[in-house]
Amino acid sequence: MSTKFLITPKRKNSLIKQEFYKKGKQSFYIESKWNECSILLDKKPKSKIVDGEKVTSLKNVNFKDGRFNEKERLVIPDNVSAEDKKVLRKKFKDFSFYSIDDYGWKQSKEIYTLCGEFDIKEVPVHKLTLHTSEIEGLVMSITKEKFDEYRTVGMPYSDYEEYEDSVEYSGPIFDELTSLSVDGVEISDFQKIFGKKYDLALKEYEKEHSPIKKTNKKITKSNISYAVVGDRWIKRSWYVLTIYEEFDFSKIVINISRDYLFGNDKFRETFTLSYGDIDFDFHENNGANSDSCELMSSDGKIVGFELLDEDYDDEYEDEEHVED
Repeated sequence: MSTKFLITPKRKNSLIKQEFYKKGKQSFYIESKWNECSILLDKKPKSKIVDGEKVTSLKNVNFKDGRFNEKERLVIPDNVSAEDKKVLRKKFKDFSFYSIDDYGWKQSKEIYTLCGEFDIKEVPVHKLTLHTSEIEGLVMSITKEKFDEYRTVGMPYSDYEEYEDSVEYSGPIFDELTSLSVDGVEISDFQKIFGKKYDLALKEYEKEHSPIKKTNKKITKSNISYAVVGDRWIKRSWYVLTIYEEFDFSKIVINISRDYLFGNDKFRETFTLSYGDIDFDFHENNGANSDSCELMSSDGKIVGFELLDEDYDDEYEDEEHVED
């Protein structure tokens, strides 16, 4: 088991970052200050006293909490030209320092400093990995004319590429493949204990969300909508989270989602996982193992279609151009 050092500035003390930029002999820096945060270090830091204050220089800072609690200020020395000062102040105000290179400025160094007293604690590091199946639902709205064209002639490949980007929902599903490991070792009896927690989360979800009821609104030709609808089923997907304490299963939180399908009152059920209030992050998957795709109208009509390959699609467009 590896460990890190958790550092938290004490009240009225702070963490400061100075980000320096240079252009020729000119230089300036952006100062970021955190009064409330906690950071993780690989090694125990060494401090010194400067003008009666404890000062600690840091390297390889990794935030655990409070990363976005900083206050920033722009510090421009007098030797910077008036024209450059104007540009820098505008860039800082507009949050557009990403393009500062266009004006000849290059970042030269970055310095983190702890000012004053801080708490320090050695903490364990554990990597949690959720291995699970996953589903993606795709919905691309189309016109009645496109619906008839795809049904009778087929769907051009370029339209299919647009459909493939029309992900309506995506998430893990709880099935027999779902497992959780700590530092590469699977939790024993996971399916049993996770299943109980999942059932409780599902009951809470159903308390808060009433099922969608079918509308009695009369369907006419004028209010029917059309779409290309499908699913991608992914058998192997991984989500990860690093924690800095001994693993406690009671801190696992399951959030259920139900996404209703176009044209009917059926739904797909997915979940997200967190440890305390920190979400697991998607890491990777092995791609879709199976998928489905069909044409659907809001009055319940479902039909298949042929996907035209790229060469056919090009020839079809050429023929249209000749006729014009």
